Amino acid sequence: MMKKIAVGACLLFLGLACWRKNPALKAGEEIAVSCESIAIDSECAEFVTTDPAKKAELATAMQVLCKSGKTGTICPTSGIVGSCRLDKDHLIGNYYSNGAKAFDVAKAKMECTRHTGSWVDR
Repeated sequence: MMKKIAVGACLLFLGLACWRKNPALKAGEEIAVSCESIAIDSECAEFVTTDPAKKAELATAMQVLCKSGKTGTICPTSGIVGSCRLDKDHLIGNYYSNGAKAFDVAKAKMECTRHTGSWVDR
């Protein structure tokens, strides 16, 4: 009941959903742009940066890469089972329990390992 009240208060007073810090982000990083394709492959990718001036450049790159999904600012948290950091690509891949290829934690961790990423529990 208290959780519903807190979320309702955030929505009422701030006009937006409450947001908790993404545990996959490192100090000083922020999400530049995302590609949400949960309905197709149960995944959502986020480019991260420590330089806010690079957001436009990363958004352009994501538009090219995000052919089967839709670009946005952050990936949804509902249904997320975990994240995979691909540091060399400045990318966080998020895996979801809903969508066409629904992941459980074990399957998502296996996929992260296949991409030589670092798993982050959510």
